[in-house]
Amino acid sequence: MDAKNRIIAADFDRLAGASPSKPRWDHNNHYYPLMIQSIPPQLPRSAHALDVGCGTGQLCRLLAERFDHVTGIDLSEGQLNIARSFPSPRCEYVLGDFLDMPLERNSFACIVSAAAAHHMPFGEFLHKCREALMPGGALIVLDLYQPRTVTDYAWLGLAFLPNRVMEWVHNRNNPLSETEKQLWREHSRHDKYMSMGQIRKSAKRHLGSGFRLRRLLFFRYLLTYIKSDE
Repeated sequence: MDAKNRIIAADFDRLAGASPSKPRWDHNNHYYPLMIQSIPPQLPRSAHALDVGCGTGQLCRLLAERFDHVTGIDLSEGQLNIARSFPSPRCEYVLGDFLDMPLERNSFACIVSAAAAHHMPFGEFLHKCREALMPGGALIVLDLYQPRTVTDYAWLGLAFLPNRVMEWVHNRNNPLSETEKQLWREHSRHDKYMSMGQIRKSAKRHLGSGFRLRRLLFFRYLLTYIKSDE
């Protein structure tokens, strides 16, 4: 694990230690159902799925309702300890760096990643995912982007009120502690995001034309890609 990943792992280990036992609504898990709905229905249940940057395993457990074998990989032992505290016989959790993980070509029917791709060289991440997908397999990436255009900032403005409402509805009895807020502020200093234009350019280079990229309301984008038959 390189120095950058050790910092990221330490950040999320501290967050794991400060997090409550009851999961909160957030801008990532709000879109988990959409990610699951984006999985092509023809992919066999017996196939293997992978969650890159799985954290506490919420998305893995949803994937396990669709696939018989789900692997989650994450840099943080603390996050994985939380994931393993929710028994799920179809889920396996691995500590490590996805880019160092040995993967067989054409071995996964579905690869997902939520708010983790920005921690890696994006082109290298996309290329490795494409190689690991079986023909017809799906890559589904949810992540943050850096606003640059008028359209980007318009979307941020549109999200302001709905975000406040959703926070109140879901988290009013389970708010972030001051410790958690401070830990997230510290982690945010290590985060760097790409613009939508940069994301699209990299996806075109490494995935070809078979992808779809769209903005989502709560400060996220969704990138979906179906690997063509080879």
